[in-house]
Amino acid sequence: MQYAKIICDEEKKAGALLDAAEIVMLKTSPSSIIEQHQDNTQCVSKLVYGRYMPQPDMDFPRSEVKRHIHNAIGQTLAHIRHDTAVYLEIEAIELIDVTLTINCGHCPAPHKTNDMPFAALIACPAQFELNKRGFAKTAFVRWHEMDIPTNILNRMGLFAFICEERRYHSHPTIDNWASRIDYRRATQRAQKLS
Repeated sequence: MQYAKIICDEEKKAGALLDAAEIVMLKTSPSSIIEQHQDNTQCVSKLVYGRYMPQPDMDFPRSEVKRHIHNAIGQTLAHIRHDTAVYLEIEAIELIDVTLTINCGHCPAPHKTNDMPFAALIACPAQFELNKRGFAKTAFVRWHEMDIPTNILNRMGLFAFICEERRYHSHPTIDNWASRIDYRRATQRAQKLS
C-alpha cells in the first residue's frame, strides 16, 4: 500500500495522509533536505492523470476540495524523492466530477471518498517520469514559510500523479492539452489507486 494515515494525535486518533516514500522525510533534519528548484527552461510540459486526496481527518466539503485543487494552479509543488524535494507546477487542471471509492482495510466493503480524479498539464523536470504501472508520484503545495516535514504534516491534501498521456508525438501545450484528455482512462486509473 502506497498511502496510509500516520497518527499524530493518539487521543483524537487524528493524523496525516502520507505516501510511504515521504516517511523518510519526517526523520530527516530539515537542514539536510536538498531542494531542487528549476527555472522554466529546465522544465517540460506533460499531460498527466491523477487523484487528489484531501486529508481524511479534516472533513472538507467537496466544494472546498475543489477550491484547494484550483488554488494549486501556478503554485510550487514538491515531490519527495529520498532526501530531495523536486519542484514542479500545475499549469492547468481539469477535474472529473465522479465519486471515487477506496478499500481502507477497516471496512468490509469499499466506501465513498472525497478524492477527485483529474487531468493536469504540469511543468516538471524531464526526469519526472511516471510509472506505466505501479506507484504514483506524490506532490503537494509547498508552503515555503515552514520546513518540508512540517509542510507534509499540515498540507490540505496531496496530488497523486498516476500516469502520463503518451499517445501523442508532440508535447502538450496550454492550447492543445485539454483536447488530448482521455476522461475514461483518467477516471479508471484514479479509481485503481488506493
